[in-house]
Amino acid sequence: MDALEVILDTFKKNQIKAGQILDKKLLLLEINKLSQEEKLNVRNAWHTLLGNGLILESNPLGPTLTSLGEEMIYSD
Repeated sequence: MDALEVILDTFKKNQIKAGQILDKKLLLLEINKLSQEEKLNVRNAWHTLLGNGLILESNPLGPTLTSLGEEMIYSD
């Protein structure tokens, strides 16, 4: 699983819906499980999610899932 999938899957595993915040501690736990090479891609994945409007960084507690992000995560 690549960094982008890990981030999105963490929202899904924690049943985060649009407008809800994913605790950054939970996200960091998942990111820390990645290989060193995959960790290098987290920044790019993060900027992709922000740039495409799937998450917001407006809360110091963690990222907020947008309605577009929810639609993408739960579409399967």
